[in-house]
Amino acid sequence: MTRYTYRALQIPLDPKYPHPPQIEAALNEQGRQGWRVASLELTPRLAVNESWVWALLERELTSEG
Repeated sequence: MTRYTYRALQIPLDPKYPHPPQIEAALNEQGRQGWRVASLELTPRLAVNESWVWALLERELTSEG
């Protein structure tokens, strides 16, 4: 049976720059560490101009933990 570990990531957004590149950069950095997106909260935060969004990340557990 495959087992996973999860991480909640708060991605800060700079209002001076477009949001998608900031989100992509943060997620690509996590991807290089073996994480993948399980869920991404976009609409509520971007609609009210919050300065961050939440991402739920997962990766498969290895025998090393």
